[in-house]
Amino acid sequence: MDSRVLVVSGDAQFRRAVEVALVAQGHAVSLATASVEALHMARAALPHLLVVDLEGGQRERGWSLVCRLKREIPSMRCLLVQPPNVEELSEPDFDPQPGAGWVCRFCRPFSMVQFAAAADQAMLQAAKETAH
Repeated sequence: MDSRVLVVSGDAQFRRAVEVALVAQGHAVSLATASVEALHMARAALPHLLVVDLEGGQRERGWSLVCRLKREIPSMRCLLVQPPNVEELSEPDFDPQPGAGWVCRFCRPFSMVQFAAAADQAMLQAAKETAH
């Protein structure tokens, strides 16, 4: 299965851990450190899955990126990673319904095994929807 994943995070260790886990599952992974870079990469590669780390000061930019790319690439799935003990964000453009392409949120810390399984499930769902 052709599966392209774009991982966006300012945390180099996080990016590398996610890359290793997803490449081991057979996914092609691209890495971005900032929203502007991710925007250009997503438009060029049209990823099937977007992984956005909402850690630290990039939280609002991360949400803005996710919402913008979901409008531009509706078929793209999203896995969101947020810091522990953070209340749900109530963004006007945020529609966390699975049918809208949202997969799930992970709160740090989390199991890479569960994360990779969620990514695989997202890819299967995306493939099933595009086959119809």
